[in-house]
Amino acid sequence: MRHIYIIAAIVGLVFAGPVAAQTSGRQALAERYVQLSLIGMDKMMQEQLDAQIAQWDASVPAEQARWFRRHALPIMETHMQPMIVAMTSDYAERFTEAELGALVAFYETPMGRGIARKQMEAGMEQGELLQQFEVAYLTDLMTKFCAQFDCEGAAPKGDAAGKPSRR
Repeated sequence: MRHIYIIAAIVGLVFAGPVAAQTSGRQALAERYVQLSLIGMDKMMQEQLDAQIAQWDASVPAEQARWFRRHALPIMETHMQPMIVAMTSDYAERFTEAELGALVAFYETPMGRGIARKQMEAGMEQGELLQQFEVAYLTDLMTKFCAQFDCEGAAPKGDAAGKPSRR
């Protein structure tokens, strides 16, 4: 994949001049920054998944737990790739080349790697808190909304719920 970026950068330099050179430099630095900021994420995700599965009670069959342990992370990785590409593009556009260079230089240090790991840990924990907040907020909001308005009458009931309307 890096070969594609190198070829694209060379072609861009030939046809677009200095602007393309600046963009490709920013893109390469953004890629390195994202790579550095995600080091160890796979291990952390595996540990989180194992801890979650360990908390499941006996009502979850062992076969299902094994399936989750085997498939959850590979499936997640395929969905993360587009997110990582989007993050990289965003960083390349948002930060200057000097800022990206400073970020990369910092994250390549032992302290930077330690901070990156702690940021991932905090992000995962905050993600769980955010999910709890969203569920509580939306439940409260919709309960109060439906107390004020007829939510039952807004959606089709029974067999009609899954059928498209006829015109």
